[in-house]
Amino acid sequence: MSYTLLSGDVITFSAIYAKCTRVGRRPLWHALEQISTNVSGLWLLAGNFNIISSAYERFGGSHANMEAMGDFNSAIFNCSLGDVEFDGPPFTRTNRRVWQCLDRALMNQQWSSVFGITKVSHMPRGRLDHAPLLIKCGNHSTFPTSFQFLNIWRKHKGFLDIVKEAREIPVRGVGMESFYQKLQNVKYWLREWNMKYFGRIESKVKKALELLQVRQSEFGSQNSITNGMNSPKLS
Repeated sequence: MSYTLLSGDVITFSAIYAKCTRVGRRPLWHALEQISTNVSGLWLLAGNFNIISSAYERFGGSHANMEAMGDFNSAIFNCSLGDVEFDGPPFTRTNRRVWQCLDRALMNQQWSSVFGITKVSHMPRGRLDHAPLLIKCGNHSTFPTSFQFLNIWRKHKGFLDIVKEAREIPVRGVGMESFYQKLQNVKYWLREWNMKYFGRIESKVKKALELLQVRQSEFGSQNSITNGMNSPKLS
């Protein structure tokens, strides 16, 4: 998928879902190498590559397939790509027996030059076997906070009343101008109503997710240390 920015820069994003076998992944590596020769601008890739790039990205089970890792690392090198820095637990996938970092984001030099602040967060897995990836990028610019609608509001008996009350406030203008002003009123009143009946629920959810992420990161880091101690030394 490609998109042209107002600056004229062309960005290309590739969503990855690789096969589970070494042979099955070879067509993907070949396709990425072909794409890299045609991409003239910024290129970002992210998803499930189903392979690790280092033995330290795996804990448990049998030893990692060195040949399969070699194929992956060669493709990364041939495409002139680099890993996007991540935060969160070091392992993104587990079947409760083997822990691996199979999900990642990669970028080319042009992307890094334009979006100097690019990071991927390994989000809490919850009941999933893979960790969702959250990619943030920017160049020191700041953006206003967007309005967030919480589904739990609809279950409160006073929700429809507050929306109706906000819409009935007189506004200036007609047509779309009037409609826009009414929406602004609804958003303002819902924010105030939310604080009264729910408090900073988004902050509570964020703190709960951060705590879960910390616990998973601690467990993953402990396994990483153990794995490093047991890994064979490479000369």
